[in-house]
Amino acid sequence: MAVTGMGIVISGVRFTHLPDFIGAYFEQPPQFDHDVFDPVRHNHPDLQLSEAATPLHSRWRALRRMATQGHDHEAESLSFKGEIIARRGTLDNATNLRFWAGKLYEIFSDFGRSMRRPLIWLLLSTCVFAGAYSSQSQDLTWVPFSRHAPCVSGSGDAQIAAWALSVHNAFPFAGIGSSGKLEQIHLCLYGTQPADPSRQKVLPSSLSPNIPDVVAFLGVLQFVFSAVLLFLLIVAIRHWFRIR
Repeated sequence: MAVTGMGIVISGVRFTHLPDFIGAYFEQPPQFDHDVFDPVRHNHPDLQLSEAATPLHSRWRALRRMATQGHDHEAESLSFKGEIIARRGTLDNATNLRFWAGKLYEIFSDFGRSMRRPLIWLLLSTCVFAGAYSSQSQDLTWVPFSRHAPCVSGSGDAQIAAWALSVHNAFPFAGIGSSGKLEQIHLCLYGTQPADPSRQKVLPSSLSPNIPDVVAFLGVLQFVFSAVLLFLLIVAIRHWFRIR
């Protein structure tokens, strides 16, 4: 099918079935202004297509191609979302890495369309890791977050130190990442290493935090997880403000 001449505007349309534009050629790409493309509804397993019908993921790809040509960023992102969802159970299955990558991309950022989701996951993970850091301190195991807990070593509140450590690992640019401050946080939470007479002349034990291996591993895990969420947040900001 070829359409030439003036551009086509398909405005205010609610498609009951996903349109098939595969093989269609437009001299000017159509404008999908305020059209309703619902990837979840159009990809529903109850939507029966004839054997001769083209696959849903191919239809979404054709729509994405037209949206790209027409510089319609919103329709392009919706078409991309629809294509990935439509591939599930057909080209992609649970044993396919792409299947799980698409699932995670949807859960954490709605395919780069949501700023709310990565922010919520960042806040939740910061709370969870703060609890994990405090749980590794023997003095804080049974202390509620609402109660003041003195530091194991030094002055201050150990609960606040756990939150500070979690915020630092989630947001390294937050301004609390100096080596001296981190050492103070670790000393507050976990105290000092047991005295070692053979090393006291080299490094006084009072200056060496007794950081559990689990805490070190959790710090790396939180840093990587938060970096991914921050990247997804930037992608969402780029989407909403049309930064291209």
